[in-house]
Amino acid sequence: MSSFRRFLDGLGLALITLFALGGPLAIGFFAFLALGDGLELNSSNPLRAGRIWLLRENRRFTALAISSIAPAAPQPTSDDAMPDNIQCARTYFTALRWSPALSLERTAGTCTCYSYVDDALRDSRIPCAAE
Repeated sequence: MSSFRRFLDGLGLALITLFALGGPLAIGFFAFLALGDGLELNSSNPLRAGRIWLLRENRRFTALAISSIAPAAPQPTSDDAMPDNIQCARTYFTALRWSPALSLERTAGTCTCYSYVDDALRDSRIPCAAE
């Protein structure tokens, strides 16, 4: 048996394994998103939280949505005395739409600043800088 033939046999086996294991995994993942409220990632830390879910419009699923958090800068105060323990995070919303046409939308959402108080994050009154 030539080495090319062994390569094709291995490639065929790899593709069969990929479809046999990947297909049910993908179907199960989308069923989980469709039946529940989505999947929250690292929800205990507001600076690194994210969420994946399916959007439903007119009783049909129309998009896969992902919200993610990115660091943002705090807005400087008038006296330029910015505390060192302030961290800000801006939420971004990304949607992969397949209805009515395939498109990818990304929008910036809210921005919140937090301060560390007793080794825990608390909401701060300092606003985020403009994007």
